Amino acid sequence: MVLLVAGISAATHAQPQILVETSPLPRVCHRGSTLIFHVYASNHGPGDAYSPTVTVSISDPRNIIAIGSVTRNWAGTYLPSTGTKYGLGEFAFSVTSNTPDGQYSIRVELSYIWNRANYYTDKMFALTVEPSPSEIEARQAAERAAQERAKLRDIFLLGGVSTIAIVVTVAIVALLARHRSGRNHNASATSSS
Repeated sequence: MVLLVAGISAATHAQPQILVETSPLPRVCHRGSTLIFHVYASNHGPGDAYSPTVTVSISDPRNIIAIGSVTRNWAGTYLPSTGTKYGLGEFAFSVTSNTPDGQYSIRVELSYIWNRANYYTDKMFALTVEPSPSEIEARQAAERAAQERAKLRDIFLLGGVSTIAIVVTVAIVALLARHRSGRNHNASATSSS
């Protein structure tokens, strides 16, 4: 009989097993977009979870900004231990145009009261921010424009060097011609005397 009491006692004091889910939560976002998702929870027992509160946080709140509250409090209600999935709220975040490419974490925490004590469970989700197709196209266009400017600069520099070379060549030819004509003039003056 003592073993039976111990078995009941252990089962009675086991914390409820709560599964947290999100939907839809895209795995990839683009700068300037809005991320909207719902949080769901199902309680698989052994007991009901009271006053559930959902809090959502993100690893870079300066670049991925919450729209509205990041907490939904269901005080006075409970998640029955039936395994049924319940909606606990919608959450929205704005991905700023300055958000660096990379991976970010979204943490969904569910706190609740069970057996007169506070408990929580949480789940992490990965989110990747990358450039949108239009942003990639704009970057490629800017790179092509920079390459064209570099080509034009090289052509102008080459043209300037060519112009200088022509001017120097003309000057040398003029000096040689003057020098020859001066020699011819001196030679004809010497032969006439």
